Amino acid sequence: MKAKILELTNDNKEKYINQFEALKEKIIDNMGKNERTGQIFTISKDDILDYINSDKSTVMCATDEEDKVLSVACVTKGNMPFTYNDITKYFKYGPEYKNYIKQLYRKIYNYKLIDTYYKKIDAYKYARQKVLNEHKEYDDINEFLVHELRSKKHFDEKSELREKINRYMSEYMLESGCIKEYEHFYWTTSKDLLTDVFKNRRSAKTRNSIMLEYDKFMEKSQLEIYSKNITNLSDYYRANTANSIEINTNITDPNYSHSGLDSILIYEGIKKQILNHFKNSINTRVYLCSSLQKQSQSSKYVSDFFGLTDNLYVKRNVSEDREIHISKIEREEYYKYLQDMEEKLIVLYNFNPRKKAVSTEKKIQILKEQLDYETEQYRNLNKVRNETADYTGKLTNIMPNLYKIGKLKSQIKQLEQTNKEEER
Repeated sequence: MKAKILELTNDNKEKYINQFEALKEKIIDNMGKNERTGQIFTISKDDILDYINSDKSTVMCATDEEDKVLSVACVTKGNMPFTYNDITKYFKYGPEYKNYIKQLYRKIYNYKLIDTYYKKIDAYKYARQKVLNEHKEYDDINEFLVHELRSKKHFDEKSELREKINRYMSEYMLESGCIKEYEHFYWTTSKDLLTDVFKNRRSAKTRNSIMLEYDKFMEKSQLEIYSKNITNLSDYYRANTANSIEINTNITDPNYSHSGLDSILIYEGIKKQILNHFKNSINTRVYLCSSLQKQSQSSKYVSDFFGLTDNLYVKRNVSEDREIHISKIEREEYYKYLQDMEEKLIVLYNFNPRKKAVSTEKKIQILKEQLDYETEQYRNLNKVRNETADYTGKLTNIMPNLYKIGKLKSQIKQLEQTNKEEER
């Protein structure tokens, strides 16, 4: 299939933007027929426009010969710390991370904790005032908080209050030059000061009404990470929104779901962001990450395809639990990573705009690796279909996986035969 690959910008968005609602509805309808509607991150025309208008995002699009939109993918970098789209926040939580920070600061830990905490309180005052200026219907933050808890029965990550407080606090700490300390001590509350520093001595100077209000906000914002599949969690403690690239969202016309368009678009977005990141000589590494619903097999495929194999599971107050996938690429590795991904797309999806030559041996290697992956996927999906009770979507048809396995075996056999003939 021939497809045009392009980046959506303010210069060309008007030509394509009105097609996204129809594409989304087509995908939702298809998932509904397969009882998988809970596995899509809904994305609207306005969402796409926000990404296009942001200088931190890359929006890639694929169209057919008639300029009909077939697929779109968004890759982002530089979100505000600890806001909804900051995936790296999940690695800065819990006793292991706290011990890491204690070792990082060693003798000055108490000083840094106290100093940063009071700066956070200033940031909170700044944020709460901005929120109240925007929401005249509330006299104080507690009233806003109570309203959200009563109306939605929860205080989830998409809470308007939670998102705005976090965004404005990050804004304040960035402008104050304290963002690194903010990352390190984000979860610190006055209770931590009493326990770690003041040894539970009661002091009017250590807690006041603003601090207690902030404690309540933080208490309602707690995370629950209930499973990890990461060999060395500390590898990701230094990940933040400045050095991480997020595979944000991608949608593809269901008629082209096996065409590789989503992987092609994500690759082009990742490549642009990685190259821009390493233009700065002080950048030593980059992190690739994605967030997906635990039941979403298609999103997991994308993460696996790009090597985001380390993951943890996050329990949410509402909606599906979340899988967080991540990988780390050092400066000296990034060119090879991009080269390997390019060759993978050439061999698996015949995407080769640079007309790059790939050796027969390399083609066979890529196909065999993909065959191993698809075979394992088939086993997993078959197991899910027949044995797993908690899977929310139906897997009544896994024939496409068998078809891919058969096709890969045929391609490998043909290439190996060609190799033998060339060697004679």
